[in-house]
Amino acid sequence: ALAQLLALELRVLLGPEAEIMMYSFGAPRMGNQAFARLYNAMVPCSFRAVFRNDLVSAMPGPPFFTHGGQEVILDALGNIKCDPSFVEKVFRPPRNSWADHSLANYIQALQACTAAAVAASEREHLIWV
Repeated sequence: ALAQLLALELRVLLGPEAEIMMYSFGAPRMGNQAFARLYNAMVPCSFRAVFRNDLVSAMPGPPFFTHGGQEVILDALGNIKCDPSFVEKVFRPPRNSWADHSLANYIQALQACTAAAVAASEREHLIWV
C-alpha cells in the first residue's frame, strides 16, 4: 500500500515527464473507486503481484475499498496471469490463505517464473537454429 502512495506522490512531485513504475507484492486494497481511478490515470505502469490465494490482497473488502494498478497472479509453478478478466476473477478460488502471503512464496514464484521464461527462450532458440 505504501508503494502505491509513494508512486502517486512521486508523480505529483516529479510531473508527467518522469517515468514512474510501481510493483507491489501482496498489497491490500487501499482506496475507494475514485482513488483507484486517479491512481491508474497518474501511474499507469503499476503492477500488483498476488501469490495464489493471498488473503491480504483481498483486504479490506469491497465495496468501499478497491485496488489500483494491474493485478498479476503468480503461482509456485511459474505461471503468470496478467490483468485477469472479470470471468477469470469470478471463477478464481477464494483468497483465504494467510500462508500464501509469505514473502518466501513470492520469491519462489518469481524464481519459477524466471526459470520458465529461460526455458521457453532456450526452446525458441533451438527451433530457429
